[in-house]
Amino acid sequence: MFTGGRRYATRRALKRGRLFALVITLLHIFPLAAPIGAQDALSAIGRKVWQNECAGSIQGLVSWNAGEDFPSLGIGHFIWYPAGKTGPFDESFPKLMDFATHRGVQVPTFFRGAAPWRDRASFMADRRGVANQMRQWLARHLDLQVQFLVARCRAALPSMLRIAHDPVSVEARFAMLSRSPLGLYCLVDYVNFKGEGTKLTERYNGQGWGLLQVLEEMRGSPSTPDAAAAEFSRAAAAVMTRRVKNSPPARGESRWLNGWLNRCRSYAPTRRWGAVSTPRARRSFMEGRGFAPALLCIAGRIFTTREHPYAAVTALPSRNRFYRGNCVREFATEG
Repeated sequence: MFTGGRRYATRRALKRGRLFALVITLLHIFPLAAPIGAQDALSAIGRKVWQNECAGSIQGLVSWNAGEDFPSLGIGHFIWYPAGKTGPFDESFPKLMDFATHRGVQVPTFFRGAAPWRDRASFMADRRGVANQMRQWLARHLDLQVQFLVARCRAALPSMLRIAHDPVSVEARFAMLSRSPLGLYCLVDYVNFKGEGTKLTERYNGQGWGLLQVLEEMRGSPSTPDAAAAEFSRAAAAVMTRRVKNSPPARGESRWLNGWLNRCRSYAPTRRWGAVSTPRARRSFMEGRGFAPALLCIAGRIFTTREHPYAAVTALPSRNRFYRGNCVREFATEG
């Protein structure tokens, strides 16, 4: 039999449960935040790319990683070769400056021509000089860089279709991903991360690792943007694993694989609310042992199948421990 104290505790728990359910239901019907617009989604994508490339730091907007023959600038770590030097990787920073000029943005003189440092040693000696001026300009033009990333991604499609084994499927998958902010983040971040996949110099054993190869690796024809993003995440991880397997042993690319796979996981949809509906939270709710567990339990029940469409882009934490700190990237030297 229930004692008087236990009977009171049960009644109190039920009252709390009804109150919590009413609060969560009202929040579900009348959300506090306004819908996120297209510009907000682009800004969120830019922040995520910036986080991926250099931990979202101002210092990381201009850097020269050990083992590389060029500096990297901007939220996308766009490559900029010094005078007289070229390499196998696409030089994207001059293209960003051309994009800015065509948009009517005043480009400083120190961004014209080749990179002003002849090697990494001279860059390190000048980190507080012109490099700081560059960082300040780049920090003031974050939206411009996001627009460039999106334009670059979309401009890559025709060249990918020309050499694709199944251009119809590639175009359909690209189009489905483009329909959601998360899918657009997949496309924009990956083409910035590993390129378009159209350059013959970017092959190991005849197999590439760019965006084209990921789109070709995807299975079937996903029917929703979320399904496309999930399949893109799986395909990107498979392409990265294959690249490491095909890579020359002397490069030691296996040391970068964990970081690459973590980045690929960021492309998949998340179910952040559903994760809080745990047995412990439900038990705490029934026993009336606290506000937070009960609130989370009910929220998990209500929201688990209704995730905000921008949540994966706007709130997804960086899972890669190498992203922390001052632009420390374990995938720095591979391009």
